[in-house]
Amino acid sequence: MIMKAALTLIVLALGPSARYYGTAVDSNALNNSNIKTITIADFGAVTSEDSMKWDAIERHTLIWHSQLPGWVNNINSASTLTTVIYAWDVVNEVFEENGSFRNSNFIDIAFKAARAADPNAKLYTNDHNLDGPGAKIDALLCRMGNTGLDCAITELDIRIAKPVDNNKLNQQQTDYNTITKACLNTPKCVGVTVWGVSDKDSWVDSTFANYDSPLLWDDYFNRKPAYYGVDSALS
Repeated sequence: MIMKAALTLIVLALGPSARYYGTAVDSNALNNSNIKTITIADFGAVTSEDSMKWDAIERHTLIWHSQLPGWVNNINSASTLTTVIYAWDVVNEVFEENGSFRNSNFIDIAFKAARAADPNAKLYTNDHNLDGPGAKIDALLCRMGNTGLDCAITELDIRIAKPVDNNKLNQQQTDYNTITKACLNTPKCVGVTVWGVSDKDSWVDSTFANYDSPLLWDDYFNRKPAYYGVDSALS
């Protein structure tokens, strides 16, 4: 789920059409003054992170094979969800790693129901592990590449193999620059979302023991070279 930018968030108009550069923020993380200040100052969209999945409150994705508790069936008011929503990830991770669909009979039903509930929101299918060659990205590009529909780069982070050094940070800067430019050079790419603000709070630390430093700010909320790679691309 991507919230519409409030007055305190910057919507960046990049090139001939408006694009956003956003971040994912856990609602609890906004109690941290550094994260709150950076989010307001530097990002034009906010995607709910783990605390807003269905298992907690609301959710960045409507349907995910991994989480769907029973209380979801009790939602009976569209107005509470459509007021501030710019876009929904309607289905999440519907491709297996080998490129085949998971049990996918629900996909068209989900999109039709989402459109009926919110005629104005952008509706997306969201997936991950698409940052390198393989059967999964080939399958997704084959099915989606020629549709003419909008696309967005979501859940972006670029983790670095330990130990982290200046050469690796400089390469990360180049990679963030390249990815941002790729969106700018793709007419149907509407924006980029990085998955978090600071390395300190990234999911990478707890998931990939041999990797670190995936985001634009370091553990102490200092801008990293990666930040300036993005800044250069947007400029």
